[in-house]
Amino acid sequence: PLILLVVLAGLLLYVGGDRYVQYEFLRSDALNENLKAFTLQALIGAIALATLGVIALWSILVWAWRLPKRMKSGIGRKREENGLEAVEQALLAIEAGDEASALKKARRAHDLLDRPALTALIYAKAAEVCGTPDEAAIHYETLVAQPDTQTAGLRGLARLSQNRDDHQETLGRAQTAFAAAKGPKWAFDLLFNTQIALYDWSGALSTLEAGEKRK
Repeated sequence: PLILLVVLAGLLLYVGGDRYVQYEFLRSDALNENLKAFTLQALIGAIALATLGVIALWSILVWAWRLPKRMKSGIGRKREENGLEAVEQALLAIEAGDEASALKKARRAHDLLDRPALTALIYAKAAEVCGTPDEAAIHYETLVAQPDTQTAGLRGLARLSQNRDDHQETLGRAQTAFAAAKGPKWAFDLLFNTQIALYDWSGALSTLEAGEKRK
């Protein structure tokens, strides 16, 4: 459409104002009764106005068509901003030991954000601060269920079992994490110390040997 408008503007400059177009409407035998005439400039101007009208109408239709999507996108962005703000406040409350605020902000982040791993971790940490290990365990289990967050979930569950002196469960969590291809150092430390606590000398020696191989 813009190219067409440029062409029409060029034609206006070219034809000048003294060239005419004639047409006949409802032919009659009377001489020149129905013969009409107008300048080429008027014709080109009418085409240009019609083109602008089509562009304006199309723009309005496209704007109206896309409006619901833009509104939904804007609401989604606002929701995500509020969710990330809740995550930030929850982390600060967890670090400060503010139990009530930590759990409240974690719940808000969980409701607003569509990021299950992040909100599960925040919720679990907040539950730990609030002294509700059973609730924390539920969210750590959510992390364990996904391959890319399994190690983080295992560490949280191992910490919970260690806090209640459940050596067998701690041992199982640590063994699972250490058995991974790139088992983290925390899993090695926890596994070895738990085996010592259980007087599992042969297991501890095996863990030391595996740790030496992994440097």
